[in-house]
Amino acid sequence: MPESVYVIDRLVAGVHRGPKPKSGLTHAFPTGTKLQVLERKGSMARVRGPAGETGWVEGDYLMTEMPARLVVAILEDEKREIQEENQLLKTQLANTAAGPSDPAASASGAGLDQCAAERDRHAAELARKLREAESACAAAGPSPNVKPTAPPSDPTERWPVVRTALALMKAEVTGVVFLILVLGIALGAYAADYLQRRRHGGFRI
Repeated sequence: MPESVYVIDRLVAGVHRGPKPKSGLTHAFPTGTKLQVLERKGSMARVRGPAGETGWVEGDYLMTEMPARLVVAILEDEKREIQEENQLLKTQLANTAAGPSDPAASASGAGLDQCAAERDRHAAELARKLREAESACAAAGPSPNVKPTAPPSDPTERWPVVRTALALMKAEVTGVVFLILVLGIALGAYAADYLQRRRHGGFRI
């Protein structure tokens, strides 16, 4: 029987074509997506998504329990529904109490009162669970399974424009150095020729 798992909190899990992390990606599952594990191979798991799509996901990106953010959303929806039903019951109870007094109405009012009290208890329990889930969600930092990428130590690796500018600067500096070298050689040759001619009465030897 397939195992039910969820994509871990604060992550988008990439789905690979094969059972290797370096294999190509086909799509991705967002946080909280419920998946069925079909098989496992090493650190990878072949999963089936909600729409029947299959692929391989890294096992570190899966968890057996529902993520805290998803739990909070579900509890908030359930609490809202309970509050709406409870308000409806209280309205019906008020209408019954305001009506003519007879045994049937009294019995109906007592039943509504008991039902409203039960709803109040249920709403209080949901509120407690919601507070716990919100606390767990707030306390949860980035997933330990997600390893952040360290910024490159060389700024030229992060900004290609900087790398290009440095390359141009190096090329310009190299050209200037070469020009100075050529001028130095030419001036040296001219000075040597001038001194030689001066020493020999204007004649080159």
